[in-house]
Amino acid sequence: MSSIPVSVSLRRRVILSTIHQQVGYAPYPQYLGAIASGLLKYLVWEPEHIAVRVYAESAVLRHMAKLEMAWEGKRNPPGRFWHTDAYEKRSGRRQVVLSQATFVDEK
Repeated sequence: MSSIPVSVSLRRRVILSTIHQQVGYAPYPQYLGAIASGLLKYLVWEPEHIAVRVYAESAVLRHMAKLEMAWEGKRNPPGRFWHTDAYEKRSGRRQVVLSQATFVDEK
């Protein structure tokens, strides 16, 4: 496994699946609209080591990240999440086809 830098686009897709944990599920276009309008703001996104497995036509990333968001101006408490992202090669480049995050209860 190797580490790779995480792009802003990847961060947005990774965080998509955490919305239902804190503010309710939203389809991807609505999620992006909420960010663009300022309805949803990410205050903290701190990934830890990112493990990557690359295959001929796909790749899988897994990591833990600390997240803190504000929804409609109301700050949510920070939390840690395990993230898993699957990529497929489409038109010569890898694209996210699945992004899932699971809240880690540290109590």
